[in-house]
Amino acid sequence: VALDAARGEILDVNGKPLAVNQTAYKVVFEKAYMTADTENDTIHTLIQLMKNRNETWIDELPITIDAAGQYVFMEDKEDEIAELKGKKFLNLNSYATAEMCMKKLIENYGCDTEAYTPQEIRDIVSVRYSMTLGAFSVSNPYTFAQGISKETVAVIEENSQSLPGVN
Repeated sequence: VALDAARGEILDVNGKPLAVNQTAYKVVFEKAYMTADTENDTIHTLIQLMKNRNETWIDELPITIDAAGQYVFMEDKEDEIAELKGKKFLNLNSYATAEMCMKKLIENYGCDTEAYTPQEIRDIVSVRYSMTLGAFSVSNPYTFAQGISKETVAVIEENSQSLPGVN
């Protein structure tokens, strides 16, 4: 495995570090190794692993679930909501509700509403949405999470058989 050499640390005149070396890990999806029929299951499994390890992942979907269990738009995300509803993405009217957007996203991404809870559906759709925004393809991998711990990397590697396309 080729690794970049660590550069020296940069210190100020008092010896305080300005730039230091820090090992960081990220989780990346490789399209060539993911199959369309197992993509949602792979994402669901990975999200469960990340939640169990208290790790975060990239989440760009401006929809959340309120206390009543309903899909609602997040506050102060007007530009993101307009982009989601717009002609380039869902092509819905400007007055479309979060529920309408989620219904369309679930349909677009083939998310099985019988197999997952509403929160799990929202998480899966969120990842798929971010993948679409990032132009995920064979030549353009998708970064699912950044800055994860070495221990989480080990857990993901241990579960690599149930996570096709995840590196």
